[in-house]
Amino acid sequence: MQLSRQQIITVLAAVLVIAIGAGGYLIGRNTAPATAAAHTPPNVALPPHATLTRTETYFIDNVQNWYYSVATSSEDTLIAFYQARLPQDGWRCVTAMKTTHMTYYGQTLAGTGVYLTALRGTTKAQIYLGDHEYGAFLLSDDLPDGATALKLSFEPTKATTCSGA
Repeated sequence: MQLSRQQIITVLAAVLVIAIGAGGYLIGRNTAPATAAAHTPPNVALPPHATLTRTETYFIDNVQNWYYSVATSSEDTLIAFYQARLPQDGWRCVTAMKTTHMTYYGQTLAGTGVYLTALRGTTKAQIYLGDHEYGAFLLSDDLPDGATALKLSFEPTKATTCSGA
């Protein structure tokens, strides 16, 4: 049985689509908010008015990311929220760093960014906050006026002391 050129192209296209889909599943996968609504970050409280925009899971690296838009909340309010709540939720080694005028590939992004870290057992939490252009960059989506972008990222760590965080 010989296949025509068109049949071969069709079979190759189908194999390519399956391979791309499987590769995306193994390397990393985005989840739409509707299906991610049942999943919440592990042992981390969410601030009031947080709206999930998407999640990501990178199976090979065992990294999970949650992206939120937080209405009517400033970065300073969110920093204070997490500095108070994380220790209550069993996290230790909580640190925060705030920056302004970030540059990404030579393009300056208006707004400020905050990077918080914390440890709990063998998990490292990385919390990113951003407003204006940086917030939109962080979410990879438009950021509503007056809102702050929030990214919660969790990964395994071998750190056992705060200096190793």
